[in-house]
Amino acid sequence: AFNLIGETALQDFTGTSESTQNITIQLPSVVQSVLSQHTFRCARKRTSLAAVLDAPAYGYRYAYQLPSDYCRIVEVNGTEDFSIEGDKLLSNDTGIFITYIALPETPQTLTPAIQECIVYLLAHTLARTTTTNDNLAVILYQQYTALLAQAIKHDDEGKRQDMYEEWWTENR
Repeated sequence: AFNLIGETALQDFTGTSESTQNITIQLPSVVQSVLSQHTFRCARKRTSLAAVLDAPAYGYRYAYQLPSDYCRIVEVNGTEDFSIEGDKLLSNDTGIFITYIALPETPQTLTPAIQECIVYLLAHTLARTTTTNDNLAVILYQQYTALLAQAIKHDDEGKRQDMYEEWWTENR
C-alpha cells in the first residue's frame, strides 16, 4: 500500500513509526470494509449461536452472541424473524445456526483478489491521510472498485448453478 502512494514499504508492523501506527489503525477497518461488500466464499464460516442470559428488553425473547470474528451475516438457519443489534442476534426462536463472513486470522485465508482489494483500499485511505495528492486518492479508489468488481465476479463464478435448475424443475 505504501509503494502505491510513493512511500517506502514497511518491513514489519512492530515499530513505533508514524507509518506503522497508521497501518495499525487503518488496516482492521479496511479489511472489514472490503469483506462487508460481498459474501465472499473464502471468508465464510458456519456456527451455532449460544443464547446469552439477558433477554432483550422487548421485541424478541432471546439474544444470541455473535462470534468475535463476525463481519457480516450471510444466512440464518432456524428462523426467518431476527434482528442484528450490536454484537447480538435477536430472535424469538431457539436453535439458531448462521453462516457469516468472518474476519481473517491471517491474510492467507483470503483469495489473492481480495488481498489486492485490501491493499488498494488501504492505499487510498493512506493517500487521503498522509499525502496531499487528492488525484492519487481518487485513482486508487477507482482501481479498488474495479478490483472489487472483478473479485466479486470471480467469487460468484464458483456458485452452484444446479440450485436454479432445482427451482425450475420443482415449480414446473
